[in-house]
Amino acid sequence: MTIRLWRASMLAGLVVANLVLAGGADLPAISKYLSQVEPRLWLAGSLDMNTLRHWDPASTVVIDLRTEDEGIAKERAQVQALGMAYYSVPVTGATLVDADLHRLAELLRERSADSVIVHCVSGNRAGLVWGALQLDHGQDLPAVLHAVSGVVTKDTIVQALEERAAVEPARNGGQRPATPVFVSP
Repeated sequence: MTIRLWRASMLAGLVVANLVLAGGADLPAISKYLSQVEPRLWLAGSLDMNTLRHWDPASTVVIDLRTEDEGIAKERAQVQALGMAYYSVPVTGATLVDADLHRLAELLRERSADSVIVHCVSGNRAGLVWGALQLDHGQDLPAVLHAVSGVVTKDTIVQALEERAAVEPARNGGQRPATPVFVSP
């Protein structure tokens, strides 16, 4: 997919995200950058704690991809004070390794009955890791780019996903795992 097509897809995703922000979804928008990629799974940028408090604490899980240097301690305390589960899987574009993806996939499988929010500062890392997981599990690149278009705003993230799509089958001997990453009930 060319950058031009991706940008058009991204604009469509932002329109959808704006509809969500305008109250088009059942739950209040928790971030400026937001993409609902599964019925119970959202990718997001920085979270708005004032709107997050309206989500059901018993069934909301926050997975934070930010590093300690990005101030996760305060958010961890705020999310836990709301009675929500909080997990930290700190990654950067430069440090992302398969072990991080496996940890995230494990959390998503464990918490698939809950409303899960995977977020970072801008949403780009959330889009990168979700996209990488989807590619690793057989999703085609255009579908992945469409799914993450509400949060991915950097061409470098699109290029990283394109590169992963090109090499991933070779990494697995031409095979992709059949186990889905996230299965909403």
